[in-house]
Amino acid sequence: MVFLLIFAPNLVWIFNSTATIHNAGGSEITSVVVFVDEKEVKVGNLEPGEKKLIFLPKSGDSTFRVVFSYGNKYLNACNEYVEGEMYHVEAKLDSQINSKCSATLPLTSQLFVLEFLRGL
Repeated sequence: MVFLLIFAPNLVWIFNSTATIHNAGGSEITSVVVFVDEKEVKVGNLEPGEKKLIFLPKSGDSTFRVVFSYGNKYLNACNEYVEGEMYHVEAKLDSQINSKCSATLPLTSQLFVLEFLRGL
């Protein structure tokens, strides 16, 4: 029973792709927008160390990218392949040079509950 309670939320990833956007820098980043091809998800501003978990728009084979303002510059980060379901992208934003992104198929490799709690 406990097993089902812990792993059942992972079924979210069967029907959705998600992303965690993390401000890994020491300054606020503003106007954060995630693009999955031409569909956009406005994330807003992130304080240093802040993370947000978002659901990505439904799509087929797509490219994930993030546009944000850091200081007085608009920067682009990430160029990750994603599909409409079963992917999770971790985007750690600092500056264009230091930003890192990775996409995984987390259905059996991580817990959605933990990712959700980290994104709050």
